[in-house]
Amino acid sequence: MTRPKMARAARRVRKAVAKAKPDPLDGLITAGAKALELSIDKIWIPAVRTHLRVTLAHGAKVAGFTLPDGTEPAPVFKA
Repeated sequence: MTRPKMARAARRVRKAVAKAKPDPLDGLITAGAKALELSIDKIWIPAVRTHLRVTLAHGAKVAGFTLPDGTEPAPVFKA
């Protein structure tokens, strides 16, 4: 892809991001970035939001998995 084409594509993405409706996860992303002293370019927010949504869905599956009462933690071996 040539440089002018990449620039046009980047402008289209920036316009789409600017028009996007605010998502409830945006506040979490903003707060997390601020707490970690990170700056996130607006163009990356949709990708960060998608990753966070997938991570939270995986966490919900793990948290929702019930274990029998007799389940013991795995042994830890030290050398």
